[in-house]
Amino acid sequence: MNPPKEEINKEEIINTLAPLNFWGKEQETGISRDRYLQELSKRYNMKEAIAIVGIRRVGKSTIAKQFLANKIKQGLEKNQTLYVNLEEPAFAPFLNLKLLDKIYDAYREIINPEKFAVIVLDEIQNIPQWEKWVRMQMEKNEKIKIIVTGSSSKLLSSEYSTVLS
Repeated sequence: MNPPKEEINKEEIINTLAPLNFWGKEQETGISRDRYLQELSKRYNMKEAIAIVGIRRVGKSTIAKQFLANKIKQGLEKNQTLYVNLEEPAFAPFLNLKLLDKIYDAYREIINPEKFAVIVLDEIQNIPQWEKWVRMQMEKNEKIKIIVTGSSSKLLSSEYSTVLS
């Protein structure tokens, strides 16, 4: 029996991400949820990260992908978007802040080295202390917009909206 892996390399990360990203293959985005997309668009130019929260299976991931598709239609290049499903089994053994760093570094090295990027971190509650990583990225990097989704009741607490503001 093989021991569990201690690391995931950049190529494995990109190979895992590619099928879920517009730069990896065309994405099915379902029926457009225009009202929600309009709300996201209103918040897009604010400095803060955007959070899409709600109970499981209501369409948070679909709305996030629809938003990315709309941005691409408006002129953003496909490689300027990054969608990360943090329920991906390949990421399960590595769910920590270091994984977020590795994903971001792999994306910046291999897919989009320097242009602006819209990053969706889906089911973010799976990463302990994720809010610190998001806040630091938003503070130090003007070339990104981060959207997080989550279904945990913790994401609904006012504590996170304060930390991300």
